[in-house]
Amino acid sequence: QNWYPGDENGKGGIYNFVTKRGVCRGDRAKISWTQVETGSAITWKYPSCVLRGKDSVGEFYSVALTNNHQQADTGTKMIHIGEGSRSTIISKGISAGLSQNCYRGLVHMQPTAENARNFTQCDSLLIGDKCGAHTVPYIVSRNPSAKIEHEATTSRISEDQMFYCLQRGIG
Repeated sequence: QNWYPGDENGKGGIYNFVTKRGVCRGDRAKISWTQVETGSAITWKYPSCVLRGKDSVGEFYSVALTNNHQQADTGTKMIHIGEGSRSTIISKGISAGLSQNCYRGLVHMQPTAENARNFTQCDSLLIGDKCGAHTVPYIVSRNPSAKIEHEATTSRISEDQMFYCLQRGIG
């Protein structure tokens, strides 16, 4: 989605609040959320997957690009209820200027989620020294056979790397 981010001081921008939820009720049911955030002044977006069916699958793919005074607080909820349910969360955040990016996600393995599995990867890229990136995982496992993996990285583009890009017309 692309909304008005406000003026150079961050005034007058659009606020974007989104809540969506899907339920995988049947065996081998699948939900896949894909989102790209680029434009509103403030975004809060947390689509949810309730994985109720046996061997059900939930996927979440997100890219949030912020600049100037923008704020993006995005993430997802994966609620594992069904046996053998699987979820994948891939979140990428790019922050520049004075902007802030936050990934906030919940992975919850219920007692009935035998052999359920989750993989979460959150990568953040900082361009400049006044922006920020934050990763806030919430992980609850009520089943000892469930497997949960969470990876998170944050990198900053150096001045030399930025100079290199600018010399080649990137930026």
